[in-house]
Amino acid sequence: MRKLKRVNVPNIPEQLSQPNDNRTINKKKLRRFIFMFIFIAATTLYVQYILTKQQEVINGKKNTITNQKKHLVSLKKDQGSLKTNIENLTDNEEEILKFARKEYQFSKSNETIFVLPK
Repeated sequence: MRKLKRVNVPNIPEQLSQPNDNRTINKKKLRRFIFMFIFIAATTLYVQYILTKQQEVINGKKNTITNQKKHLVSLKKDQGSLKTNIENLTDNEEEILKFARKEYQFSKSNETIFVLPK
């Protein structure tokens, strides 16, 4: 076999395209970069997940607050009507009799009450 001639190949390590030391340094830098990229990406995804869940909880609480406010308004209306009923029942004896006859089927003397099904 014939030996091939080396043409324009430097023999000095400083003149080589990439010495072994530089290659290992570049591999370390590349590994470090990949590790940091994966770490930052994972951290970003985790924070995004937490923020999304927190926003869902906030929206749920807002819906609960609006429902409770609506319930409060209806209770205030009921409170007003009940207050007027109480005032009527305490002031007027006829109103008390009407209420007792209506709710508890009380009757006057010599009176018969027929209860009809609703």
